[in-house]
Amino acid sequence: MSNKINEIQKVCKELGVECVIISKKDSIDIIDQVFKTFKVLKKSGHLAINSSDAISIPAEKNEYTYSANLDSEPVYIFFDQENNDRNQVVLIEDGRRMGAIMENSFGIEYFITNVNFNYLLAINWYSIEGVGSAVNWMKNLIEEE
Repeated sequence: MSNKINEIQKVCKELGVECVIISKKDSIDIIDQVFKTFKVLKKSGHLAINSSDAISIPAEKNEYTYSANLDSEPVYIFFDQENNDRNQVVLIEDGRRMGAIMENSFGIEYFITNVNFNYLLAINWYSIEGVGSAVNWMKNLIEEE
């Protein structure tokens, strides 16, 4: 298990957030489905969706608060796919808790999607890029600025 997975698991335990580490086989299937569904081009380095359908908001103002806009539903989180974090997925019980989890973790770039694959978010040091159903609430955040 990678340091990032261990960190997520530790923070979830501290915050009382249920999380489950997905098996490697299922993780590979989930990641493949997400990348095919959303045609992700930047799977390592500064993670990004790079789609004409995607919208971006600055991470600096939103990295710990964006998740308040997510539905109260389980989400998958996974990381850079070209290092020791590849092919590993964690299921978080409530996507709205992601901001708190990340606020209490060391800096991590990651992807997040719900279990129905209705949206994908790529969070890196500079921006939060979203596609799918996340675009609507992200547009509202831009309008509020």
